[in-house]
Order: sequence, then C-alpha cells, then structure tokens
Amino acid sequence: MGSMNGKCPKCENLVLSLDAKPLEIHVGGQKWKGVTLHCPLCLTVLGASVDPVAVAEDALARIEASLNEIETKLSQLAQR
Repeated sequence: MGSMNGKCPKCENLVLSLDAKPLEIHVGGQKWKGVTLHCPLCLTVLGASVDPVAVAEDALARIEASLNEIETKLSQLAQR
C-alpha cells in the first residue's frame, strides 16, 4: 500500500505528520473534548475532530462506574 501523505494547502509542503492541539467543541449545549490538526511547518489548521482518546477514556470510565455499581449491588444481595 502506498503513502497517503498530502500537501499543506498553505505552505504546500508535504505533510508527513500533524500537530494536534486540544479544544472544546460545543454541540447542542454539550461540551466535548476535541483536537485541531495543524501543519507542523506553518501551523495552518488542517482539520478538527472530537478527541478519540478522550471519547475512549470517557467510555471506559462509564463502564467501570457501571461495573462497580453492579458489584456493590451483588455484594449487598449476597449479604442477605
């Protein structure tokens, strides 16, 4: 499979990597952690997205909280 690198639309240099910077995304009154993706040479914003790492960490925290709640309930039932 070949390389999928493109050129920055501003400086026209080949983009081999991106710099990511955090930002807050507001949608319908909700806040999401996001990132902007920048050309590492001229810092032009090339895109923005919800931060996938933050989404995964949030999902994991919710799952862990649910499992802890289930464990507590099962423990209470076992003591009866």
